[in-house]
Amino acid sequence: MTEEQFENMKEMYLNNIKRFINETGGLFPHVTIFATKVEAPDEIGIIHVPIPEELMKNDRAKDKFVDVVIPELGSKLKDMFTPKAVLWASEAWMRDADKDFDPAVTDYKKLPIKCEVLIITIDKGEGTTTTLIYKMNRTGMKVNEEGSMIDQVELEPYKETEDLTSGGGRFTGLFEKLVTA
Repeated sequence: MTEEQFENMKEMYLNNIKRFINETGGLFPHVTIFATKVEAPDEIGIIHVPIPEELMKNDRAKDKFVDVVIPELGSKLKDMFTPKAVLWASEAWMRDADKDFDPAVTDYKKLPIKCEVLIITIDKGEGTTTTLIYKMNRTGMKVNEEGSMIDQVELEPYKETEDLTSGGGRFTGLFEKLVTA
């Protein structure tokens, strides 16, 4: 997969997420894997894995997803695909720390919630992780094409950071966990 192909796939992926949020009023947590086929390396595959709600309900379940499910997924995929990137996307609550925040504090849940965000991490391995953060502005309700009431959401680019592998977080380093299975 060339860098141009990767960038085109990333743009398509981001546009699809934005469209989905616009059509449904939200986004379910999921992992997407950009890969090439082992048998035909010029053919590119996109593997989309929705994450069951029970694996996102608490810290222990999330750890199980990262430490058990991702390696099992990698083990099952490696005969058919060569992963090139792992993308993680989910809605989240962003918490806010003051400038004088004590980094020794370990219970981040005591920090006040600042806003609702969409977080997308793009992990290409070898320490190259990019995180895109969009503020989710819920501006009211609307009727979708099926006639259901859904939240109307506007995404506002909030922050883009690179090389977060040293920053930690349970969803950092998914590529390595996937390919070392």
